[in-house]
Amino acid sequence: MSAPAPSRRSAALALEQLTAEIRSELYLLLDDVGGQICLVLDRGIGGQLDHVVPGGAEALRSHGVRFVRSLRPELDAVREHRVVYLVRPTVAAMMLIAGHVMNENMAEVTPRRFHVFMVPRTTVLCTHVLEEAGVLPHVRVGAYRLDAIALDTDVLSLELPDSLREVAVDGDPTALECVTQFLLRFEQLYGTPREVRTFGTAARGVAERLARADLRAERARCRARSGGDGVATAAGPRDFGGVLPQCNLSDAADARARRDVDTLVIIDRLADLVTPMVTPLTYEGLVDEVMGGIHHGCARLPRAVVADDADETASAAAADADGDRVAYALNSRDALYAEVRDLNIEELGARLGDRAKAIRAAYDAFRARRDASITEIHDFVKRIPGLAAAYRSLQTHIRLAECVARATDARAFRARWHAERTFLEGEPAFDVIDDLLATREPPFSLLRLACLASLTTGGLRAARHDALRRGVLQTYGFELLGTLHHLERVGLLARARDATAAGLVLGGGGARTPFAALRRALRLVVADVNPRQPSDAAYATPRREALAVFTQVAFNS
Repeated sequence: MSAPAPSRRSAALALEQLTAEIRSELYLLLDDVGGQICLVLDRGIGGQLDHVVPGGAEALRSHGVRFVRSLRPELDAVREHRVVYLVRPTVAAMMLIAGHVMNENMAEVTPRRFHVFMVPRTTVLCTHVLEEAGVLPHVRVGAYRLDAIALDTDVLSLELPDSLREVAVDGDPTALECVTQFLLRFEQLYGTPREVRTFGTAARGVAERLARADLRAERARCRARSGGDGVATAAGPRDFGGVLPQCNLSDAADARARRDVDTLVIIDRLADLVTPMVTPLTYEGLVDEVMGGIHHGCARLPRAVVADDADETASAAAADADGDRVAYALNSRDALYAEVRDLNIEELGARLGDRAKAIRAAYDAFRARRDASITEIHDFVKRIPGLAAAYRSLQTHIRLAECVARATDARAFRARWHAERTFLEGEPAFDVIDDLLATREPPFSLLRLACLASLTTGGLRAARHDALRRGVLQTYGFELLGTLHHLERVGLLARARDATAAGLVLGGGGARTPFAALRRALRLVVADVNPRQPSDAAYATPRREALAVFTQVAFNS
């Protein structure tokens, strides 16, 4: 367990209610297994549990967990311990589990029983894999609905990093079903939104699943009222934008239900593929960009950056140390981070300087008072822990900002940023892509800029597309052949004649509107933005995020 979860007391919704329900389900699963447990976690699930189980290992210990292991080919578990798996429903995970079961039970007179809980739901395919391996009689299969975690006071994440590839490339709608099931759970806790608005094909698919679930629920109520087969014909209170049949509850029935959310806006990632290709300019975005990413609300930072941070956050982080890096929580629990996370990098230094002066002034003001009363001294003493924590947080973010500044001041970063800006403004900057290829820069960096070029220029001309493809394969090897194929299939790296530069709106999938037209219509590129006094979202990137524009349109239309 690497970091404390953010405090959610000031959240617009009581997200702790959802977290408490997920935590209770975990405890019920463990208590049902009973005995001494070895808990085996799939990749990434441990980071999610940090936000669900605030007590960490000690809280799990009270429910029988003696050891926590990562899923790997070898099972490191004591014979007397009962093995509980929390894994994603993937074939690879099932094959590893099948290997564990066969190895453990091969030489045993009394076969050992294993407990496999798939996150967030079971699949027929995974159960079939266990059956084909001949281990299903020794395995208890179930589901643990760890479907969403509260990363912050106003952010819920399903933590499905491969969902775009699964839906857009593989044609696997499992991720859409996971989103639907979570939204149904969300409605049970916070009420049914009156209106649903969608952008993109996948978003519409989720809305259609919600509508069908409403229809099934209404039919069940009709049968319960009539004592037989009922037919749901009443139009529901939820507006699905006029593209779906109205098949929800009646207004009278819905009026008695709790409603904490009035409008649900579902946006397909394919509706805006340009934004993730552009380098962000905010503090949080650049930490994610240059420090190896922010995962489950934590960043793995060099130990020197948090060396003097001795509070409970860093202590928990130190327990999760990996080499010369430690996990550090980045959420609104840190008041300073909550204040500066969305600042443009040019404004960050001045804001940190102001905070340092304020802390110093608080100390100096008290020291300057020679005639302070006992009450005033007592009040200041009570403030000392808070001031000390604020000072340690300030020192950490100053050192982290210095690391970010060194990366952003580099010539390569500046050249890339200017190339992105040039592409967004409709001008070619292919020489930068050629330079990245010639200097053998990491393929991710090269392909990201190439995708931006394709999306903003309506696709690459055939000669340039072929040259880029040939150069990538010759430079990095044919291992990237599949990657190139997938990028072309989604529309991220398309030829000019095949390009769908706008996607469903901006990124791929069949629309014919060029990015240039959308840039003018939605004012996606703003020429002059003052990062110190921003009046437009373009201070966050060289452009306004289309998702923000879509959300604004959804609420204003």
